[in-house]
Formats: sequence, structure tokens, C-alpha cells
Amino acid sequence: MHFADAQAQAIHFRHLKSEQGLSNSTIEAILQDSRGFLWFGTRDGLNRYDGNRMVVYRNSSNDSSSISDNFVTSLFEDNQQNIWVGSYNGLNIFDPKSNQFSRIKYQPANRGTNSNNYISVISGDSKGRIWIGTTGDGLSIYNPKSNRFKPVACKQSANASEQERNIYTFFEDSRGNLWAGTESGLYIYHKNSEAFYAINPQPAKTGKMGVRSIAEDKFGRLLLGMEYNGLIILTRPPELHSNTCTRPEMPHP
Repeated sequence: MHFADAQAQAIHFRHLKSEQGLSNSTIEAILQDSRGFLWFGTRDGLNRYDGNRMVVYRNSSNDSSSISDNFVTSLFEDNQQNIWVGSYNGLNIFDPKSNQFSRIKYQPANRGTNSNNYISVISGDSKGRIWIGTTGDGLSIYNPKSNRFKPVACKQSANASEQERNIYTFFEDSRGNLWAGTESGLYIYHKNSEAFYAINPQPAKTGKMGVRSIAEDKFGRLLLGMEYNGLIILTRPPELHSNTCTRPEMPHP
């Protein structure tokens, strides 16, 4: 559909509010699962909507099978139809068969747990891996066979000592490239080193460098939603080298 065609059509919206059962008016995450349910992560509970009725899931201090926190930040469905729920107080896996949550909390003494309880993004890739981004402790990858998490470096270059700790978004493009949008800019995954490195130069030349959201259009261009810096179109993919990533300079179309 072209933009002009969309303008010519009548677009209708339905407004779901507390009167329709929504637990909170600020939506942090939205997911439609494989069964057709819509999930809304809010700042006060997780909501499941079937088109008619809203079911709200909240933390209960007396129930360890309830969600770990009411501030929901991210949602993802795995290939077993489990719903992964990120929150400000840990990671949760919702089993639709039992209607219960399993909590995965950060344990400093256990290196196999996730790196932080402040979950910012959960996403999967075409290889079935699950990536967890946090606020404060970077990225990790989940191995379902071992039920363990492995930290993944996110650095300016292979030789850099400092790592980016604040992950905003994650995206796999049509070429199979894995991208991380962070507070300091855009990063791409290098398979050989199993790490994310910053692209050079960064998409934003001035102002805030943070990349909040990533999408791809039908021409293969990346659309970057920036933090206080508008929308940037990456017109050509970067060129990957052994330990760096360079981006050809091209004007926007």
C-alpha cells in the first residue's frame, strides 16, 4: 500500500481505556501471539485481550507463580508459545497452559542467570536464539537447552575496554544482520567474535546518539527511531570487517 492510497482510505481506530478493562493508560509493549491474543505491557500490570474481554495479570506478594513486577517493559513469544515478559524487576516466562509465570531473577553468584533485573528488550532471531537487553548491564543470550544465559559484549570496537550497558532495542534485518540500538548509538553483531560493535560513523552526526527503535522497509533500508533526534534512514548496509564496521556515506533519498 502506498502512502497516498492510505490517505484516500478511511482509517478507523478503537480506543481501549480503563473502561474496557485496561489496567493502566501507559503502554510500554504490545504483542500479538500465535493464538491471536493481544498482550499489552503497561506500567501497572500485563493485559491479555481477546477482542472482547481484558484479563489483567499483576504481581501478588503471596504467589510466586505471579508476575514478578507490574511495570512491564517488553514482550516476546517463543516457539513453544510461551510469553516472555520483561519488567523492572526481572524476567518472566508465562505458560499459557498452566496460566502461571516462572520468574528468572538475577543472581550475582550464578553466572548462568541474566545479567540484570532491569529488562529493556526481549527479542528472538531466525536461529531460535533469545536475546535479552537490560538497562545497566548490556546484552545476554539465552540457551534453552542449558537453560542458561551468556553475556554478549557490546563495544565500540574489538579493542575497546568499555562496553555499552544500556540496550534499547534489538532487530534482525532481511539479510540476517543482528542490530542493537543503544544509548550510544547503533551496533551490529559480528558472528566470528560473537560480539556487537558500533558502526562508524554513527547515524546521528549531532545531538543524541541513542537508537530507540529499528525497522526495515521494502528496499532494505533501516529506519532508526532516535532519542530526541527524529528519524534517520540508513540507505546502505555497513561493511563488516574483522573487528570494525564502517558505513558508506550516502545522501538520504
